[in-house]
Amino acid sequence: MHFPRSVVLAAVVAAAATLVAPTPAGAETPAQALRKQFLAALSSSTASARAVVVTIDGAGTVVDDGGDRALAPASTQKLYLTGAALVRMGPEYRLSTDVWGSGALLPEGTLAGDLVFVAGGDPSLTGVHLTELARQVRTAGVAHVTGSVFIDDSHFDRARTAPGWKASWVPSQSGPLSAFALDRNGWRRDRAFLDDPVPANGQRFMDSLAQAGVAVDGGLQFGRPEAGVDLPLAEHLSPPLGDLVRSTLKSSDNFSAEQLLKELGAGDGEGSTAAGLRSVWQVAGGLGLPPGQAADGSGLSSQNRATAWHEVRWLTTLSATEHGPRFVSSLAVSCTDGTLKNRFCRTPAAGKVQAKTGTLDNVVTLSGFTTTSAGHRAVFSVLLSGVKDSAKGRAAVDKAVTAIVTSRV
Repeated sequence: MHFPRSVVLAAVVAAAATLVAPTPAGAETPAQALRKQFLAALSSSTASARAVVVTIDGAGTVVDDGGDRALAPASTQKLYLTGAALVRMGPEYRLSTDVWGSGALLPEGTLAGDLVFVAGGDPSLTGVHLTELARQVRTAGVAHVTGSVFIDDSHFDRARTAPGWKASWVPSQSGPLSAFALDRNGWRRDRAFLDDPVPANGQRFMDSLAQAGVAVDGGLQFGRPEAGVDLPLAEHLSPPLGDLVRSTLKSSDNFSAEQLLKELGAGDGEGSTAAGLRSVWQVAGGLGLPPGQAADGSGLSSQNRATAWHEVRWLTTLSATEHGPRFVSSLAVSCTDGTLKNRFCRTPAAGKVQAKTGTLDNVVTLSGFTTTSAGHRAVFSVLLSGVKDSAKGRAAVDKAVTAIVTSRV
C-alpha cells in the first residue's frame, strides 16, 4: 500500500514533534522521581529517626531528609578513622614490634643484661610472629639472658576499652586494647585477661624464647630496664597500613579500628583514643571539614554522633585526594565481599555499590558510593535510629540504594 507523500510527511513531522516535546508541566524529573522512590523505600525501615543525603554528579543534592540531624553512625564511624589514617600515615606505613638487648652480648652467646620486648600496637600480631621474633633473637647470637625479659607496652595507654562501650563489647565485639596485642587479644576470655592481656601475652613470648633455645635467668617484668637499650635483636613489621585499612573496612573490624586509632594518636605523642580522635579531626580540618562527635574509632560507642551531610562530605572530599582510589576500593562491594557479600544480591545493584555498613541495637546505617543508570557517580549516607526490626531496616536501605542505581539521573 502506498500513502500520499503529504500524508507520510505529516506523520514524520508529528513523530519528530513528539520526540522533542518538552516535559509536560507538573511531570516529575528523574531527580524528583528518585527522591520519591528513595524515601518511599525507607518508609518500611521501622526506624523512628533518619538522616539521609544523596548527591549525584551533575545533579547536586537529590535527597536531603534530615541531613543535618545527628544520629548514631554505628560502624560508618570507621570511615573517619581509616580515611584519616591513610592521609596522616600513608598506605605504606607499618607498625613495628621489636626486641632489644640491654647490656653486653658476650662471645659465648650470653646477654649480660636484659631482653626488652617493645610492643608497637600491631593488631595483626600472632603467636607465629612471636615464634619468629624468638628465633631472630637466637639467630642474633643470644642463647642465655642473665637478666629478665621486660615487656614495654608504653606505646599505647592502658585503657582496654573506649568511652561509651557496653561492658559486654569486650570480648563480644573486640578484644581488650593494648600496645602488646596478640592474636587480636582474643585467645583468652577470662576476667584477668580481659582486664589486662599484657602479662599473659608476655608469658607467651617467654615460652617462645624457651622453644627457640634462649634461656632466661630472670623472670618477666614490665616497662624498661634502667640500663640503656641499644642492641637491636629482632623485628616484626605489620602489613602495610593500606592492607590494614582494607581489612578493617571490608570486614568492619572493631579491634583493628581501635588499635589504628591509638596509633594515630601515638604519632602525635600519645597513644590514646582521645589523641587519635584529635588527629582524625585535624585531618578533617585540613580537608575543609568541621570536626565530628566521636568517642571511638569503631563505632561501638554510644557517645558517637554523625550527620548524613558530614559523612557525604567526608566521602566526597576524601575520595578526591591522592588516597581516594585506595580508600574507595577498600569498601565492601555489594553481593561480592565483606559485610555486603550477602546484600543487594539478585538486584540491579549487585556489584555496583561500594559502602560501609553499620549495625548496633536499633541502628542501621550505610554510607558510600554507587553509579546511576546514566553513568553518574552518587555519594550517599543513610543513618537510621530507633529501628524496631533490623532485617527490615537493612532491606529498606538496600531498596532505597537500588533506586539510585536504576535511576536516570
